[in-house]
Amino acid sequence: PLSIEANILACKLVASCYAEGLANTRLDYPRALVVDDCGESWGSRQHDSMMRLSRLYREGIGIDATPAPTLAALDALIAAHLAHIPFENLDALTGRRVDIDLPSVFRKLVDEHRGGYCFELNTLFCAGLKSLGFHVTPLAARVRWNVPDTAPTGLSHMLLRVEVAHESHIADVGF
Repeated sequence: PLSIEANILACKLVASCYAEGLANTRLDYPRALVVDDCGESWGSRQHDSMMRLSRLYREGIGIDATPAPTLAALDALIAAHLAHIPFENLDALTGRRVDIDLPSVFRKLVDEHRGGYCFELNTLFCAGLKSLGFHVTPLAARVRWNVPDTAPTGLSHMLLRVEVAHESHIADVGF
C-alpha cells in the first residue's frame, strides 16, 4: 500500500492521465464530461441532509471543525478521506448491484463503514466538499493507463474539479 503522502501525490498527478494537464494548475478538460450533481437533488430535506452529511462526513474522516475552503484544507481533506475510507470493489466483483446515488453511497461508506470505488468515493467526497463550502464539479474521464493512444476507452472513471481561489484543481479520492 502507498503512504498517505504518496496517495495525495497520486491524486494530484493523476490529472495527467485524464485531462492532459497537471494538478494545481488551470486546466481544460478535453476528455472529461460533467456527471451527477453530488446530491444537490435530495429534495425538500436537502438542507438537513447536507448538514448531517457535513457533520457525519467530518466525523467519518476525523475532521473536528469545519475548515475554510482553501487549498490547504482541500489537501487535508483528501488525506483524511484516503486514510479513513478505503477503495473497495467487492460488490462489483461479487455481482452485486452498486448504487451511486448519494443516499446509497452515504449509507454504504459512512453508516456501514465500508469502502467503495471511484464513483462512490468521489460522489461522497464531492458532497462532503460542497457541504463544507467548496465549489465542485464532478467529471467523468477516460483512464489511459498502460493503454495505447489509439485504443478506444470509455468514460469509466469519476474525478472532481474543485475551484479554490479562482483556480481549478483536480481531486480524485478513488484512483
